[in-house]
Parts: sequence; C-alpha cells; structure tokens
Amino acid sequence: MVAQRMGQAGYWTQASELLVQMLQKHESLQDRAADPGHQSSERLRFMVDVQCMISTFLVDEAYASTFVSGDGNENRNLFLAGTLAKSAVEMVGDLRERHPEDSELVPTLAHALHAMGRAYGLVGQHVGLGVMSHRYAIKLPSCEQIFLEGKEALSASIRLADQTGRLHLAARARASLAELMYCAASANTRGPRALMEPNQDLVQGVESLTRTAIANSLHALQMLKAAGEEENARIIARVMKDIGKMYNFASIFVFRLHDDSEQSRRWLQEALELQTRLDGLTHKNTRNVRRLMGLEDADDMPEENDEHEANDAQDSEPDIEPDPDELEAHADTVMSAAENARVEEGGGAQALRAAGGILRRIPALVQAVLTGRILRR
Repeated sequence: MVAQRMGQAGYWTQASELLVQMLQKHESLQDRAADPGHQSSERLRFMVDVQCMISTFLVDEAYASTFVSGDGNENRNLFLAGTLAKSAVEMVGDLRERHPEDSELVPTLAHALHAMGRAYGLVGQHVGLGVMSHRYAIKLPSCEQIFLEGKEALSASIRLADQTGRLHLAARARASLAELMYCAASANTRGPRALMEPNQDLVQGVESLTRTAIANSLHALQMLKAAGEEENARIIARVMKDIGKMYNFASIFVFRLHDDSEQSRRWLQEALELQTRLDGLTHKNTRNVRRLMGLEDADDMPEENDEHEANDAQDSEPDIEPDPDELEAHADTVMSAAENARVEEGGGAQALRAAGGILRRIPALVQAVLTGRILRR
C-alpha cells in the first residue's frame, strides 16, 4: 500500500491524510451499496485497519520530534490517534459479536488494542505534564485513568498475541507497554501518580516505573530478535532507542545506579547505527536518535522528510542550558517558590514539594523543571 511506504519513509502526516481520504471515499461507496447489510462487516474490517494505521502514523510523527510539545497540531494529532484506535477496538468488538467463529479477529483485536495503548501513552503524558490544550483536555479523563486504560489495552494485546502464537505482535505490544510506563514515570515528575501504588512515595514510584520500563524493553528486544531480526529491524532500532532514552531519564531522575549515563550512550549508539543503516541519515527517526545523543543535527542536516520541518526550530521552545553551578544556586529559589505557589496546572508545585531535597542534589532535574524540556521520544 502506498500509505505504508510513505509511513516507512517518514511521511507520516501525508500518509495519514491519504488514509483519511480513503476512509471518506469508502464511506461514499458504502452509502451507494446495493446490499449495505452484507458489506457492513467488510466495511468495519476496512475501517479498523485504516484507523489503526492512521493512529500509528500520528504517534510515530510525535515520537520523532524528540521533545514533549504543547503544539496545537501535536495535541490534535494525539487526541485523534487515541480516538481512532479506541474506535477500532470497539469495531472489532462488534465484529466478534457478529462472527464469533472467525479466529482471525483475535489478532485483529490484538493489533487494535496495541494501537490504542500506544496512543494512550502519549496522550496520558501530555495530560500529566500539563501541555494538552484545554479544548482536548476537557474531553479526556484524568492522566491516571488514561495510563490505566492504556496499560490494560496493551496487556490484553499481549495476552491475545500469545494465545495465537504471534510472537512478533506480543513483542511489539510489550515494547509499547514499556514505553507507556516510561511516559507515566515522566508525567509523574510533575505531580500525578499514574500507575503507582496508593501510598507509594513519589520518587520511589518514578524509579520503579522507570526500572520496570527498562526491564520490559529488554525482554521485548529479546522477543523481537527471536521472532526475526531482519523482519523486525526497524522495531528493534526503536526499542534500542527507547532503552537508551530510559537510561538517560534514569540518570537524571533515578539515583540507584551509577552506570545509567554510560548505558544510555551505548544503547543510543547501537540504535543510531542500525537506524542509519536501515533508513539513512536524513530520516526523521535517525535524526531523533541523534538529538537524543546531543548531536544537535536540526540546523545542519538536509530537510528531506517533511516540508514543514524547516520551521521546527522556530516553533519549538529555545534550548536553555544554564551552567550547573547556576542551577545549583537556583534550586533553593525554585523550592521556596514551589512551597508558596498556587497549583494552577499539572500539580507542578506539588511535584516540586514531593521531590524535596532531590532538586538540590540533582542539577539536571532542576534544568528539566526550569526549561520544560522532557525527553519523550
């Protein structure tokens, strides 16, 4: 399919627009069908596949941008990604009621649940970090509920994939579950308590989620390699990138191990080498890994994937990199302000109070709070 080739090349927005046109055309043909009752099931199957694909492309587009953004287009796309994937899950439910004997609907449901869980990870993160625009946030449940529903969807996807012996589907869903846990951990740094025990300490909860995300990613990577390294090469590159990103997060927000930074560099380097071999230096996914590694390629690499990406530097927040000594000096001021602040959005003051003396010990955490640049992708 043309849209799949476009998505593989990194033209996710254009591919999504093409698929929306296909949906509209199919809707028009269905309206004129001589036997709509006979074709309704086929139409539902078609819509499930297309909606899952659109959701996946929109999520891929968001991940390739490296940093969480409050950009209106990204908010809209992620809201749409979650809505379409959930609709696809409901459609498969309708199909299973009509055709309980159709065993092929089981992997179809696993695929739809995967798309839903993957989208909910980013939607929950946007809500938890307070960057989801009001027009969409009011239509959504709490950050905690979004992450819980996403986790349930991905866990169900894994079970269904296991039941049907589809190792690659189970591996991909497990990798997405790990990413959802990472998104929850990052969102919790601003106050929410997504996927945490009721009385769990906030810092311990962030650490536990991060370590569990890394463990699940490593497990998923082994499964993907067992299912076929060549067939799953792009997913393997993505999981390697995610592991490197998670270790980077752990080196800033988690304080148990001392080799997190080195582990991050090692995994990101492996991801970069594989991603470059697969898609070249100018692919959005390659450039994403380069940004995660601090290679700052946004200004000096050719813009071949997206005509809109030339405006990224203007549309995004400027990089603020205070001197570590200055950050240390700012810590007491930030903590004092947090104690007196009114919590207007996202529980920011609550999160800072909960972090306590951690801000004084970890300048990089202060920088993340001051700049709002949370690594997501």
